[in-house]
Amino acid sequence: MDEPLSNLDAKLRGQMRTEIRRLQKKLGLTVIYVTHDQVEAMTMGDHIMVLHGGKIQQTGTPLELYNQPANTFVAGFIGSPQMNLAQARMTEDGLLLNGSILVPVSEEEKENMPEGSQWQIGVRAEQIELAAEGDPRAIHVRVVNTEMMGNETQVLFEVGKELFTARWTGQYMIEAGQDLAIRLSTDDFHFFDDAEGALVRAALHIKGHAALTA
Repeated sequence: MDEPLSNLDAKLRGQMRTEIRRLQKKLGLTVIYVTHDQVEAMTMGDHIMVLHGGKIQQTGTPLELYNQPANTFVAGFIGSPQMNLAQARMTEDGLLLNGSILVPVSEEEKENMPEGSQWQIGVRAEQIELAAEGDPRAIHVRVVNTEMMGNETQVLFEVGKELFTARWTGQYMIEAGQDLAIRLSTDDFHFFDDAEGALVRAALHIKGHAALTA
């Protein structure tokens, strides 16, 4: 199936994703489904193959690609909003992102970091937390825009020349231009090779990851 839903409106696309998936399971069909829409890939695929420039970048289950992207291309493609990516350099005071904000690093976090002093890092929007008042690890950023979704709030802020997105469940009345205190941990970062963009170490913590047991 070659992008069968591309000409449908958003509501009908959602309905048809469910219907195609239901029929595929009911009839036991093996289906190769081509799409540029990562939401379709994540919600419909048992296994996903990500292609770029005619080359296979990664294959795996949707959650494998989300939690352990093989490189920065997969990291930026899988997930909505896409993973926040930045250049990172280790200094005496912490991890400097895009030459702009400094992330404090504890001794325990240092032990968990990969070898080297310079990488590309990625962090999912849901891994960025609001800092509590008086938190010594608080990082102050300036809000560029706030997107109120009703059930969640997405906050955009600058890290150097790049825009980062934080996503929080609920409704947060945050204005553009407002100073905001956030908290970041290197344990929540994906580390990628600075030159090639290949994954060096996946995030150690996945927010919301849980297993149901009998």
